[in-house]
Amino acid sequence: GYLSSIDGLDTFTPEIVPVAKVDGFERAELLDVRAKSEYAAGHLPGAVQLHAGRLLWNQNQLPQNGKVLLYCQSGMRATVAANALRSRGYDVAQVDGSYNAWVAADLPIEK
Repeated sequence: GYLSSIDGLDTFTPEIVPVAKVDGFERAELLDVRAKSEYAAGHLPGAVQLHAGRLLWNQNQLPQNGKVLLYCQSGMRATVAANALRSRGYDVAQVDGSYNAWVAADLPIEK
């Protein structure tokens, strides 16, 4: 089956944080949901790595209070991961454009 319209369905607009505001954004954790190899090649300063596919099995590694700010390479994995965490009651936001936008803005990375 399929839907021909979203009329009547609940909609949600996720909280998106521009890369220029990430440093000043109040959060409990900055979470990189890419693979370990991607993280090792370069990540946002202060980010913790936990693969998107392993999030729900490793919730004990996530802060129980406060906002979790997620990013991936382009934003797709972070969107899926954020939705999964939101459905489990986490307060989450996403970095607009993720790692690609960070690099394009010529902001510092850690290795």
